[in-house]
Amino acid sequence: MTLIPLAIRIVQIQDHEAPYLVDLVKQAQTNLAPHSRIVRLVVDRAYVDGTSLYELATLGTPALRLRFCAGASVIFVVIAKTNMVAREVALAEQDGSPIYERLEQRRHGQGRDQTTEPLVSQVRVVRGIRNWAAYRPPVVPGHRLSWEQRPTLNAVVVSLWRNQAPDPGDGPRVYLTNGPVDDPWLTVDAYDDRSWIENGLFRNSKQFWTLTRWFPKRTAAGVRSHLTFVVLLLAVATAYRLSRPRPGPCPHPPPA
Repeated sequence: MTLIPLAIRIVQIQDHEAPYLVDLVKQAQTNLAPHSRIVRLVVDRAYVDGTSLYELATLGTPALRLRFCAGASVIFVVIAKTNMVAREVALAEQDGSPIYERLEQRRHGQGRDQTTEPLVSQVRVVRGIRNWAAYRPPVVPGHRLSWEQRPTLNAVVVSLWRNQAPDPGDGPRVYLTNGPVDDPWLTVDAYDDRSWIENGLFRNSKQFWTLTRWFPKRTAAGVRSHLTFVVLLLAVATAYRLSRPRPGPCPHPPPA
């Protein structure tokens, strides 16, 4: 909502992102304390890692988990990969479940030529999925989790999105979450807001804040210093802009 970067980790471009997820969230929580706390997280497919997401879902003390998220320290929403068993189970078990439908109105044109187009979206929900083998507590030698001991996830299956049916080759989009899906649109809209990160924070930092240009030295230390300094200034400038009062109407119009 603010586009203020909360934490940064600088690694080699070939490194996989998933192992750094928990450390990034922990650092962001530390930077926010005691004023605020992350309770909901959306990430792209690069971070769809069962081990990391389970650790996030169980972070914090029981008191914090109960206070903030009713059983989970961080509620995450991710898009299931096409090769995941949990996705196949969600698609198979959606049949017969209630359809949640939402109608939006999109305006086209201006004035008398303005028209309104109805946009219909439909989703179904599946609860209690235990088929993501990697989403589990750390492995203990000599101990095997029973089926009932496996942690559960919920899924939201998008069968129609703003009048557009899923691509036959890819199939429906499936959102996996450790949070409730009584109102599935909260899950869908939470992930849809991830575009603010991509189109706002990332694009602004690269295009207007020279995040990936003008390094003082082509060394590891030079790149690290530049990236850290630019993100720090971006955070401060964005926070300052948000704290400024919005200009209201001028009480006395200037003379002609």
